[in-house]
Amino acid sequence: MFESDWLEQNYDMQELADEWRKEGKKVSVCQYTDKKGTSQSSLDNFVVIDQNDVDFWGRTTSIAARRMLDEDEFDLVIDLTTTQRRPLIYLLIEVKAKMKCGRKSELMKKIYDFQIDIKNPEFDDSEEGMAAREAYNERKELADQIVKYLKIIQKS
Repeated sequence: MFESDWLEQNYDMQELADEWRKEGKKVSVCQYTDKKGTSQSSLDNFVVIDQNDVDFWGRTTSIAARRMLDEDEFDLVIDLTTTQRRPLIYLLIEVKAKMKCGRKSELMKKIYDFQIDIKNPEFDDSEEGMAAREAYNERKELADQIVKYLKIIQKS
C-alpha cells in the first residue's frame, strides 16, 4: 500500500510488485491519491483509491478496496506510505493479515506488527548532492529495508 505522487507516475511501485511476483509471491497493491479523480483504474490485484472513494470520516467506500478487504487474507501487508493517510490507516486496521509492517511512527505502533525507522539521507546543495536527492526514492528504500529485515528474521 502506498500514496501516489501527484502525477501518478508510480513506476517504482509497479516494478517492485513485478519483482515480487517474479519471486513467486501473490501481490495485491493499494494506491491512494489525494486527487478527486484519478487517471488510473482498479484492476484485480491493483486497487486505486481517490478522494471520491473517501467518506466524511476518511474511510474508503471503494468497492474494489472493500472487496479486497472482505475476500482476501494476507500473509504480509507492507505500508509504504511516507506520510500518514487516514483512508489507508483505516484499511490497515481492517485488513486481515498475519503481519502488518511499515515506517516507524507513534500513531502506527498499535497497528503494525513490525516497524522500521528510516532516516532520510542528508543532501548538500552541490551538483552531486542535488542529483543524489533527485535519484533518492524513499518508498523504494523503505520497501528494501523492510524486506531485508524480514528475510533476516525469517532465517533465524
